[in-house]
Amino acid sequence: MTSLYEALKRFQDITKAIIHDLRGEEVDRLIDLLNERQQIIDAISNLKYSSMEFSLICEELCIMDLDKEATLLIKGNMNLVQNEIKKVQQAKNANYDYNSVFYKNIKLFDKQV
Repeated sequence: MTSLYEALKRFQDITKAIIHDLRGEEVDRLIDLLNERQQIIDAISNLKYSSMEFSLICEELCIMDLDKEATLLIKGNMNLVQNEIKKVQQAKNANYDYNSVFYKNIKLFDKQV
């Protein structure tokens, strides 16, 4: 990446791809996209630029808005996954409680007979 604009443009494209995948619930390539995005961030940190130049390009490419949207989608998906985990845990606990009571009653009948 030779210029700040090119790097931020690539960052924008990857962020749009992340948003698209999160909306479509296609999480298969999400880790690869996030890793590629981090590599771009690392490359940008090695470039020489002014904060004004960075701000202007980010504003032009609407990077902050895209980043906020991606963050909200990621948090929303994390909440959905956490809720699913809670449901599975509750079902597991209910099944365990049912089975423990059932087998406890069977042992009770064995002792009385």
